[in-house]
Amino acid sequence: MIYEIFYTIFPSIIVLSLIVVVALFFGNVDKSILLKSFFAGIILVLPALLLIKALNIIISITLNSILPLAVISILSISIEELLKYLTIKKIKGDLILIPILVGGGFAISETLYYSIGYRELALYRSFTSLPIHIITSIILYVGIKKDNRIYILLSILIHFTYNYFIH
Repeated sequence: MIYEIFYTIFPSIIVLSLIVVVALFFGNVDKSILLKSFFAGIILVLPALLLIKALNIIISITLNSILPLAVISILSISIEELLKYLTIKKIKGDLILIPILVGGGFAISETLYYSIGYRELALYRSFTSLPIHIITSIILYVGIKKDNRIYILLSILIHFTYNYFIH
């Protein structure tokens, strides 16, 4: 079990480590912002999972599962993307590494969650989750910089498309 968990998150850890090493080597980067961004992404999965579970319970009790799976999926993805948006916005700094590390931390933590309960899915996610969460986090970051919330919808659409094909 530990062996499987390690191999599902190992590719993401390697890629993020290389990104950070290159950034530290070639730039004057505040290490505390990097750590804050990465750990914020990791911790962010907990409220996301709790809110998604609560949403699923409320939907199942009140609507008797009338909503199609796609609607529930969009609502779940919206929770994740909004939490990432708020986290990226809260971290002060004008650094593209912020969304990369928030998205990367989120991807590692979410993949760890899937590796415990959904082994086959975790294998696919070990190679695909990191890029999609980094891409959507960068989109959110651009939206914050341009003060345009339409980028939140774009990140939700991209994330939904990814989930549709991976699940």
